[in-house]
Amino acid sequence: MDEVRIFDLQFDRDFREKFYKGCEKIFDEAYLTDHSFVREFETKYAKFCNSKFSLAVSNGTAAIEVALRALDVRGKTVIIPTNTFIATSVAALNAGAKFKALDIENDYFGLCPVALEKELENKKHDIAAVVVVHIGGHISTHFTKIKEICDKHAIPIVEDAAHAHGASFKGKKAGALGSFGAFSHFMTKVMTTGEGGSVTCNDQRLFDRAYSTRRFGLDPQNTISHLREGSNFKMTEFQALMG
Repeated sequence: MDEVRIFDLQFDRDFREKFYKGCEKIFDEAYLTDHSFVREFETKYAKFCNSKFSLAVSNGTAAIEVALRALDVRGKTVIIPTNTFIATSVAALNAGAKFKALDIENDYFGLCPVALEKELENKKHDIAAVVVVHIGGHISTHFTKIKEICDKHAIPIVEDAAHAHGASFKGKKAGALGSFGAFSHFMTKVMTTGEGGSVTCNDQRLFDRAYSTRRFGLDPQNTISHLREGSNFKMTEFQALMG
C-alpha cells in the first residue's frame, strides 16, 4: 500500500510562476499585509462560499474567535460538540466565554440535536452561541434540526468549517448556513495558504463587528478610535496571494 503523506503538497509550475509574479507586485507596492491581495482573496472566497462577506484572518482558530467576539459571548457559555479539535474550545475561551461540550450523534459524529435541545430547555447556562463542527468536511443531515432548535431559542450558530471548504447542504455552501462560518487554511486543509483562515457572514452588522475585531476593535469610520475588544488577526499579502 502506498503511503499517503499529510504534508506532501504538490504545486505545479504554472501555479508557482503566478505566485512568483504576484510576489513581485507585493514587493513593488510595499504593503506586505492586509492590502490588495487580501481584498481580492476576500472577494473571491465570499463568492466561492455563496456568502455576502468574507474576512481573511491569521488562522482558523482566530476565525472562530473573531466570530464569537462579534457575537458578544464574553461572560456567557458557548456550546460545542465533544468531537472536535481543541481549537474550537480555545477560541471560545479566548473570546471570554465558557464552553459546554455536548454529546454527538451517531451518523456524522456531529453535535447531537437531542442533547442540544435538552441543554437549551434546561436553561442552566446563559448560552450565547452554538458552534457546529463539520467533521471531515461533512455537513451533518442533523443540521436542519439543530438550526430549528437554535432559531426557536434565538441563539446564533457558528460553523466550524475548518475541513469543509466547498461542502454544501440543501443547496447552500458551508459557511453560509449559520450566522458565521469559520474556515482554516492550514496546510492540512482542503484549501491552504500555509497558515490563515476566513470568516464568512451574510449580515452587514455582524460583519462590521468582525471586521473591527480583526484590527484591535477599530472604528471603521475613524481608524485611530477603537470601539470594542479585539486583537491583531490580519492576514499577510503572501498568504492571500496563495489563496
